[in-house]
Amino acid sequence: MAEAPSHPHNRQRQTFVEYAGVMQPAPAPRFSRTAGRDLAPPANPGSHTDEALAEWGVARERCAACASRGDRLRAHGALPDRSRRGRVFVGREPEIGELLAGLEEARAGRGRFLALVGEAGVGKTRTLEEFVDRAGVPETRLLWGRCPEHHGLPAYWPWTQAIEGWIERCDAAVLPRALGRGAADLAQIVPGIAERLETVESHPVSDAAQARLRLFDSMAAFLRRAAESEPLVLVLDDLHWADEGSVLLLAFLAPELRRSRTLLLATYREREMKRSPRLLAEVARVGERIPLRGLALAEAEAFIRERLDGAPGKP
Repeated sequence: MAEAPSHPHNRQRQTFVEYAGVMQPAPAPRFSRTAGRDLAPPANPGSHTDEALAEWGVARERCAACASRGDRLRAHGALPDRSRRGRVFVGREPEIGELLAGLEEARAGRGRFLALVGEAGVGKTRTLEEFVDRAGVPETRLLWGRCPEHHGLPAYWPWTQAIEGWIERCDAAVLPRALGRGAADLAQIVPGIAERLETVESHPVSDAAQARLRLFDSMAAFLRRAAESEPLVLVLDDLHWADEGSVLLLAFLAPELRRSRTLLLATYREREMKRSPRLLAEVARVGERIPLRGLALAEAEAFIRERLDGAPGKP
């Protein structure tokens, strides 16, 4: 697979290696999205802030990183933009009801894979964002990966986005146990793991099929452990643009996570997915399809009315 040198994720990564049957970027320091950022002081800082942080064993620099982390992840596409809350949203009640029911099933230890399917611009991503807000899914329990239309990005890119976001937010004491023995396998597609862990024990595998199976098994084990105490919501947006490996990984995970607290969600355009009938068949085999169509007339009228009522300068 060709390298995309202009992308920030790859600027400091000049070497690619073969892993799981595809060319992957070799582990190396990632582009730092925190460079040059300072923690803005509060409006009325207390006189004992540093002393309190020291007492809790928290470095002030660590607080700065945590404070800006959500914004950085959203800017990079690894989290939905919740700053747009309050936008007009009408309809989609049955679809959101199905998503909420899926979350309750996952909470009870019965993992689900649900896919919102519809044409371009029908509101698939917006519906998922509304579901996340209504369900009150905290950012610490949300893994969001977007499948870009661009060519040249590394294989498993949406998984890299989703898992890397979780890795960045995860407490250092929890991370080694969550990753388990599969840390080295996952580090091949999630470079942030090598940055957070002091040592990552590698397990060289010469056979590409075996390497892919180990990667898939390690991902399943990681998600099961990460969802042990609370439900985990993992979103793959625009799945019709995903690489083959990403879709096959999803198809592997869906049945593996049915006895976990994991809710797998995806969006895709059926017309585009039909161009890869084998991949579409894999998704259909393991997932539940939620079709998303245009708004009903009454819903469209309500949408226009609310937009006009909220327009700037409206008395």
